[in-house]
Amino acid sequence: MGRRRRGDDRSAFFALLLAVVCIRFKANEVVAGTGINMLFLGLPAVLSGALFLSSGSTPQIPQDELLPTHVAAPANRAAMASADRRVDRLLPRALCGRPTSYVLYRTPFGLRLRAVGENPEAADAAGIRVNRIRYAGVVLSGVLAGVGGAYLSIGPSRRCSRAT
Repeated sequence: MGRRRRGDDRSAFFALLLAVVCIRFKANEVVAGTGINMLFLGLPAVLSGALFLSSGSTPQIPQDELLPTHVAAPANRAAMASADRRVDRLLPRALCGRPTSYVLYRTPFGLRLRAVGENPEAADAAGIRVNRIRYAGVVLSGVLAGVGGAYLSIGPSRRCSRAT
């Protein structure tokens, strides 16, 4: 369990880095986000080469550690492939989309987050700790982005390479 959680921790760390740069030091979010994206365009290839002694691609994930798929009968293979593609699109929506929507629109935290995003001065006048909510929002969005990246690396494909 601990080994699988490190990705969420790392995505939260880099989201916190973005939050500190943008909230504390008042940097432009677009410029800071672009800088972090540019950093991570080259960093994975360098780390992959150092950790796996490869030229920029990771080893394939074993079949038993991939997300489950259906075994199709030869006559029904096309229909099953179409169903698998639909499941690949619906699974992230069900696991992340619905809970995120619930949190944003049905909880006090979601109301505060939306209020801080729309009008921080009014939220501050209402007694909401604006910076605290901003940090929480950026870190949670970073964790969700990390979950999305993990899904893309073990879901539809079996490995991560510079071409994907």
